Amino acid sequence: MVKSILCAIPALFMNKNINLDVVNALHQQGLDHYHSGNYQQAIANFDAVLELAANFAIAYINRGNIFHILGNYEKAIADYNQAIKINPNFVEAYHNRGNSYYALQAYQNAIHDYNRSLEINPKFSAAYYNRGLVYARLQDYHQAVQDFNQALKIVPDDIQIYSERGLVYSNLGDYENAIKDYNQALQINPTLALVYSFRANAHHQMGNYENAIKDYNQALQINPDLATAYYGRGMVQEAMQDFIGAVADYTNAIEISPEFAPAYCKRGDAHKLLNNIQTAIQDYTQALKIDSDFLAAYYHRGSSRYIAKDFTGAISDFTEALRLDSQSAVFYSDRANARYALKDYHKAISDYTQAISINPSVAEDWFNRGRSRFILGKLNQALTDLSQAIQIQPRYPLAYLVRADIYKHLGNQVDAITDLRKSADLYSQSGNTRYYQEITNLISRISEL
Repeated sequence: MVKSILCAIPALFMNKNINLDVVNALHQQGLDHYHSGNYQQAIANFDAVLELAANFAIAYINRGNIFHILGNYEKAIADYNQAIKINPNFVEAYHNRGNSYYALQAYQNAIHDYNRSLEINPKFSAAYYNRGLVYARLQDYHQAVQDFNQALKIVPDDIQIYSERGLVYSNLGDYENAIKDYNQALQINPTLALVYSFRANAHHQMGNYENAIKDYNQALQINPDLATAYYGRGMVQEAMQDFIGAVADYTNAIEISPEFAPAYCKRGDAHKLLNNIQTAIQDYTQALKIDSDFLAAYYHRGSSRYIAKDFTGAISDFTEALRLDSQSAVFYSDRANARYALKDYHKAISDYTQAISINPSVAEDWFNRGRSRFILGKLNQALTDLSQAIQIQPRYPLAYLVRADIYKHLGNQVDAITDLRKSADLYSQSGNTRYYQEITNLISRISEL
């Protein structure tokens, strides 16, 4: 946030032929226009001031503030530079230039300016606060907490600082301290719908679903148009397996904010859990119309298409997901499953191999690659994969069953029967008497040969 600075021009910066009262009057007119939101007229007034008094640092600051508000951060920085050139200890100039660098995502430059402003004025709470925001954006959450702590020592009743520190604590997974900060903010001002929503999310993360619902309800009572509160409450309803209630909340969020892509995606998830697969696909598609790089929407639409046996569509979506995250073993594995379903075993093996190279600890990927190799007649490679799957997950009855079949094809009847018995025992232990009986009968037939 930038604020205007009111100050009469010092006589030592004035051309002796200029009427000091005229310059101050022009500057005051600029401030009046600034405060009323008439920014272009304010800029014109400050331009006139600087034509008459080129060393009026505060005019540069105020014009820079307007440029910042208008999103013209480069011009704002140029004006702050001029103010600093005139007065190298102008604390607000460093601070406000830091804000413009922050807006440009030039975070190290912003930190440098906040540091300088704090060197000049160690009690400048806004500099601690804004530097804390930068550290939070850089995910240096512990440093952000330290800055917010310093700011609160100077201004102990600042609601915004408590709220932001609460968000940082949430990002650290320290939801108890986050809730304490939200409590403090709400004690100061109990009408803050957004802070109730933040606290609700912290309760949600802690598994306190009833408290989360209460806070979202309170937020919506204060502000019935808070789409994020409906969205958050929908996620709590989903966690409580009230999928119909979740759909209703996501729908309310969408009605308030029709471009809310995550709400479409989450509604798609709820529809998917209700087995409304085609409706889920429609929601994921709408999310992607709004945000064509929405990774979760591609992935979940792909998995929904897989369920609907649209394997070609699933492959397309998983490929888009991999475009956005090429290091996801899950995406490779799921695309491999779709390719397997289409009997494209060579490409399936390629994708399973990619998944295994990223995360070799998933037994199912070894099993599925082995099964694909078995189908292609690559018996020894298949045997190696099935053995690895069993090593990772020793209680994997289907893996023993398939490996038994591989042993049988390799002419190794002894090991085939051993694996069949192990598979039968595991199915029996899991209560699957049908598979147990079928495998037992198979062992008897093989033994009679």
